[in-house]
Amino acid sequence: MKIVIRDDDLNHDFLIDHFKYYERIWENIPITFFCVPSIDFEWFKYLEVCEKIGPGCSSDFIVQKMNWYKISKKISNNSILLKYLKDKIGRGIISIGLHGSKHYQISKNKIIKNNFAFGAEYFFKKFSVSKILADKNYLEKFSDKVKWFAPPQNLISTENALNIFKAKMNLSTDLKILKDPRLFFKINLKDLFNILYWKFIKKIRFYYPFVINILGQKLVPVMRFNDQTDYNFLYNQILYLSKNGGECVVINTHLSAFELKSKNNKTVGNNFIALIELLRKHDQFKFIKINDL
Repeated sequence: MKIVIRDDDLNHDFLIDHFKYYERIWENIPITFFCVPSIDFEWFKYLEVCEKIGPGCSSDFIVQKMNWYKISKKISNNSILLKYLKDKIGRGIISIGLHGSKHYQISKNKIIKNNFAFGAEYFFKKFSVSKILADKNYLEKFSDKVKWFAPPQNLISTENALNIFKAKMNLSTDLKILKDPRLFFKINLKDLFNILYWKFIKKIRFYYPFVINILGQKLVPVMRFNDQTDYNFLYNQILYLSKNGGECVVINTHLSAFELKSKNNKTVGNNFIALIELLRKHDQFKFIKINDL
């Protein structure tokens, strides 16, 4: 079974020190960083606000709490970070994906239960194919080919998903978007039958461990890893998927959260490393970059 580590939110405000957990493993475990091309606010202030107020709040409430930059900060404006990333890309131990455009929208009174509407720009705003390609091409100035898109908050409208596919990009997000018939009936017929078989015959519904072919592109779901994750439970889920013939798993995490304490009182980063070490004991698991799916 192939395993992809998808790490979200990398942007201008990150420091080299944030990568310290990955530096322990990425000579053997490749990481795909999904980057935000440009930000308009202090990123870690945003995370602090989210941590204090919790999910389910309105977008305009968060707007009031932010520290806004006078000029947008592109990821390439951070020369130290850029040099660091180029070195790792050149050595083949990381790859880059596209994670939204600016990672926010400010429509009033937008609320999503158990999530942050403020960050869900691809759910509430419309993005043209040309804008998607512009952000993709920007990242490719310092990266290898950017073939995959992951929407902020794992939320994307059907219209934007269709535009992602029109831009010839693959998509990693929750499969609930397939509830819309405009997407569901565009799935490759073989994959459609396998989805139904996995759900209704095998009755395994917590994750679909295969690449879905749709409109000439690829779609894969995610398994989340955060401060609420029991890494032993997730490990056993992945083992179960493998034993049942699963082909791939995408583990979605955030290095910006690695210093948070988990339920077992260890940091998210240490729990993540513990999960990786458990998985590495099994020969059937192969860690790859998402471009190799």
